[in-house]
Order: sequence, then C-alpha cells, then structure tokens
Amino acid sequence: MKEPGPGRLLAVDLGLRMGLALMDGAGRPVWLRSKHLGTMAALRRAAHSILRELPELDWLVLEGGGPAADIWVNEAAKAGIRVQVVSAQDWRPDVLTSSQQRDAKSAKAAADVLARQALAEAGLPRKTLTSDAAEALLLGLWAAGRFIPADSGPATC
Repeated sequence: MKEPGPGRLLAVDLGLRMGLALMDGAGRPVWLRSKHLGTMAALRRAAHSILRELPELDWLVLEGGGPAADIWVNEAAKAGIRVQVVSAQDWRPDVLTSSQQRDAKSAKAAADVLARQALAEAGLPRKTLTSDAAEALLLGLWAAGRFIPADSGPATC
C-alpha cells in the first residue's frame, strides 16, 4: 500500500455503464469520463488499464457494490491503491437537498446541474454529460473532502 499523503483520487460510479472522475491532490477535478462496457470481462480489462494509467493515484472511491466493485477492489489492491466503497446514501445527503433526493430522477437532474457548476468552476467545459459521469464527479468532490488530507485544500460541493 502507498504511503498516505496528498495524491489523486479516482471516483467511479460503478456498473457496465460507469462514470469516472479524477481529482487532483487538492480535491479539484482533473477530468471526467463515462464508459459503457458490454461485459464483466471488458470491465475487468478497463479497470486494470485505467488504474495502470494513473501511477499517482492514491485513492479509489467506488459507489456501488457486487461483482463490479470486486473487480475494482482487486485491481486496486494489486496496484497498492487505497479503496473506499460507498453507496449513494453515504454521499448524497451531504451534497443534495432532501427534495433533490426524493427519487432517482430528481437526484440525477440535481447531480447534472451541480456537476456542470463544478466543471465550470474548474475550467473544464463539458458539452455532453452522462448522469453516471455527473454522479462520479459529485462523489469525487465529496470523497476528496474526506480522504485527501485537509492541508491539501479539499474541494467542496
């Protein structure tokens, strides 16, 4: 396992359709992506490849569980990356209002608006934004405030 310290954090909204958000050591967004993979085998290859392309990654924060989470956790362990697995119920109450969380449609719409604001503040324009990518970005901002050391100046939502 890597030594603790300021480093990058990758937030992943899990599934065969997934959103990914890379945060820098200060908790600011670096990039945002979405991927659609057809099979668990493709997910395994993608997780391996993505983690190997990010040598300065210190944290992997996953929203969701099951076989998809297991794949990411195993790949992160091989790379010495710390992992935190959470559910939407862990981060959404800190980021969205109760009315924004009343149903999945409302939560996704609110995530889209907040993610666009965060991207604009970071100077990262986004023409298209999937709901998975928007939620990954909000997860990343939330996680950065919890897992990146306070003296690094974590981002807030």
